[in-house]
Amino acid sequence: KLSRAAGLPWTWGKGFDTACPVSRLLFPEELKCPQDVQLWCRVNGDLRQDCNTADMVFPVSVLISFISHHMTLEPGDLILTGSPAGVGPIAPGDTVQAGLGNILTMTFPVGEVEKGRVQTYSRQKLVEKKPRTRGDTVGNIERIGGERTCKEFWKKLKQHVIPLPLRVHG
Repeated sequence: KLSRAAGLPWTWGKGFDTACPVSRLLFPEELKCPQDVQLWCRVNGDLRQDCNTADMVFPVSVLISFISHHMTLEPGDLILTGSPAGVGPIAPGDTVQAGLGNILTMTFPVGEVEKGRVQTYSRQKLVEKKPRTRGDTVGNIERIGGERTCKEFWKKLKQHVIPLPLRVHG
């Protein structure tokens, strides 16, 4: 809230220590079809979110393709696509549990925010460009989409990128 009030991007309000917990790495063998994954989230045992990637506005392959046309994707990059219905407040002392069907579950406690941890920056400092030095990159992916099966999805995707482990945002 402080970042938005200061006119800064939402990223600054969401990019603090302990924000965006993620799961362990998943490999393609574990996640057979990224376009058919059940996602769920419970807070203190109450189901808050229950959805499937098949219900997303854009298929996973289209999102990867679009993003890669605008920026280079590299090993370890996360693609955060937003949240399904059911987003609500959490408070210190809550326990959040999230998962991918019965493939993966993660649990984490919600702690207190440390006072003095919020910093604001001038807009000038935020837009200063620094030269990028990159190692091996995944490279840009040509538009892919319209696959009829998950096997086709992985086959097309593997033609365009280095096989990478997948990390899922919780």
